[in-house]
Amino acid sequence: MRKVRAETGNDLSRKIETDGPALPCIVASGEGWYIFVQIQPGAGKDELCGLHGERLKIRLSAPAVDNRANSSLLEFMADRLHIRKNGIFLVGGEKSRKKKLFVPAGEEPLWNEVNNLQTGG
Repeated sequence: MRKVRAETGNDLSRKIETDGPALPCIVASGEGWYIFVQIQPGAGKDELCGLHGERLKIRLSAPAVDNRANSSLLEFMADRLHIRKNGIFLVGGEKSRKKKLFVPAGEEPLWNEVNNLQTGG
């Protein structure tokens, strides 16, 4: 597993060092981590499916209406990363299947479930 280091913002002076993420869909920055995902709304169940290109593929049972899939995505990922539900943000792709999530450096995500994924479709 490769080491990823991200420096926190001015409000936090320490550096965060973690054993994850080892996937191209997760990019460490000075402020935290960006997670690039491809979602499939209206699926039979919520699940991590693997990689779709350089994005994490996620199936969601919630439909893509009235922001339900976006809300479901944030809750699902917060649960998988073992962080607070308000510790992950949708920062791009609100109306698209390709989305960009952000986890601030103040959070301490556990990348185990994400790192264990294999490339798939």
